[in-house]
Amino acid sequence: MRLTTAFLPIALFALSPLFASAQDGSISGAMSSPQAAGYSCDPSKCKLPDCNCASTNPPGGIKPSDTPQFIVFTADDAIQSYTLDSVNQFLANRKNPNGCTPKMTYFTSLNYTNYTLVTGVDD
Repeated sequence: MRLTTAFLPIALFALSPLFASAQDGSISGAMSSPQAAGYSCDPSKCKLPDCNCASTNPPGGIKPSDTPQFIVFTADDAIQSYTLDSVNQFLANRKNPNGCTPKMTYFTSLNYTNYTLVTGVDD
């Protein structure tokens, strides 16, 4: 038993270069390509309306300057008066280019939620 206990620190010390090289944080290979993302798409097989390969070009020949931008705003905390106040202040003076107010989705947690406020959130 003593031999095993004495041997363990020596074994760990001997193996430490292996651990260090596995955790060195270096990056190798492509980092900003479809191959790096594990993405591949064959445009000759992927055709609308069932399929569309990812692209930096807007669909349908729309100019990038005329392409609408879709922004998602979500929250995922308990609904309390202070969280609703924060969300309402954030959205209060914002308008979409068409004049509509932005909408959001609120994913609430069970803990600490004031359920009397939940029923009035969509008002």
